Amino acid sequence: MKYLQNKPEITRKELAELLELSQDGIEYHLDKLRNGKRIIHEGSTKKGRWKVLKKDLQCYKATRYLKVKLKDFAPKYADGEVMAD
Repeated sequence: MKYLQNKPEITRKELAELLELSQDGIEYHLDKLRNGKRIIHEGSTKKGRWKVLKKDLQCYKATRYLKVKLKDFAPKYADGEVMAD
């Protein structure tokens, strides 16, 4: 992700060389990132650029969900304050 943010016009071949992966491996990981709505490719194949989308949205949603769920299960004092360990 860092490479895509710092050099959006980077090619798959350049990524493969930088990360020491095969071009097929790069294609696999880019597809996963695209399908997960983490990146998009804008423009043509040769002149396009990568755009990283809301980079930690999934982590943010998961953390927020866990905080809400933990509040439901945490022991509470009579005044509603959550009890610390």
